[in-house]
Amino acid sequence: MPAHSYTPPGSSTGVHVADRGIDGGPWGWLLFTPALVILAAAGALGAWAISNHGSRQASAAETLSGDGAWLFVSTSMTELNATALQVCSAEAALAVAVSDADKARWQDQRITLMARYERQAQVYDQAVGERIAQGTRRPWDVSPVAPPVTVLKQKACLPAPYVPPKPTPAGGSLPPPGTPFSDPGDRFLTLDQLDAAAVAAGWPMDDGWWPDMRKIIQCETHSLDRMAWNQSDPNGGSYGLAQLNGEQHFIASGEDFNMRFDPVVNLRVALWLRTVRGHFGGPGGWMICSQRWGID
Repeated sequence: MPAHSYTPPGSSTGVHVADRGIDGGPWGWLLFTPALVILAAAGALGAWAISNHGSRQASAAETLSGDGAWLFVSTSMTELNATALQVCSAEAALAVAVSDADKARWQDQRITLMARYERQAQVYDQAVGERIAQGTRRPWDVSPVAPPVTVLKQKACLPAPYVPPKPTPAGGSLPPPGTPFSDPGDRFLTLDQLDAAAVAAGWPMDDGWWPDMRKIIQCETHSLDRMAWNQSDPNGGSYGLAQLNGEQHFIASGEDFNMRFDPVVNLRVALWLRTVRGHFGGPGGWMICSQRWGID
């Protein structure tokens, strides 16, 4: 590109000033190319952000109105039922607590569980309300609000009729409910003592409940050893009469893991597990012994 002649005002001498445009030199394109790259990248990023935001909005709308809009109901109801069952266990333990410390502990546990149920119910109600507000039609079998805890307790707190145990030797009788087993002499239970512990734990005597669990326990711990500990199992092993694996079931049911070898506590956690799962067998349950007895 030719140089232009420029004469400043008041000057008689022409001064040649070279024009350094973008094509004024062999390296001029290097100054321009980065700017183009930055502009292109910014444009692409903006387009991605808009597209991603739209995708999230579309995904949220699909969650509220699509085919999977009501999939949350099953999980929420499982959580509500599990908490209601834990309330049952806490109330049952409170009813038979002897010491003031035990009474206070179970009362606090009940209050904590009731608060948890209220939070879970609020989450359920909010989820249903959001979908209805979106215009999603509610299926007939989906409750518009979470059921009160008293309703689920009527289903979860199964009645356990009192069955008087047969007379046992004085030295082998069960201690009062809530009392830890500490005497090595009562380590091995008789079947009568096992039945008495089941009643204290709240097991229903109906078919499909304690009669089946009684068989499974005799398979799991042949000698009815309340201190049974299978260390070869995962999660630290399986404990007690019902051979409960790990500490997770004790924590989830609101029981003290330190009391895992107490027959009543052990059987109470077993009852919680049976109720939450809906059956005995399969992974996470008493699979081997259930298969051996032909129990589901």
